[in-house]
Amino acid sequence: MSYLAPTTPSELGVAWRVHVERHKDELFEWVRAKLGSELRVVLIANRSDSKDRERLEQIRPTGASQVKVALLQTRLSRLRIQQVMESRGNAERWRPAICDWLVASRLLFGEESVSLRLCDTLEAGLTGESRAKRCFD
Repeated sequence: MSYLAPTTPSELGVAWRVHVERHKDELFEWVRAKLGSELRVVLIANRSDSKDRERLEQIRPTGASQVKVALLQTRLSRLRIQQVMESRGNAERWRPAICDWLVASRLLFGEESVSLRLCDTLEAGLTGESRAKRCFD
């Protein structure tokens, strides 16, 4: 986990790569104590887990309507997956299959299962003498 702590009350704290449950719990507890006029926080992660929405609701101060707590989520589109594979040099032959795999994985297992880091691993599996390659030939 990485964190830039504010040095004055008017600054913004930013945390990213918060994946370990223990770290998340510690961070949300710290934020709960300081959120509001003292602190504004932005958490950045490439995936959220099932507890994140619950954690966000728990840090909302009671009766503090001026404090906004929100979870903004995005997803990898087919276009973005294609752009990343092209820029990384993944073989054009395997791009549709890799993209289909990532989309199907998201639909079956949820957003947490999708990572662009899988592109190279999937391509390696498809280019080797593997069962997956024979299915696509």
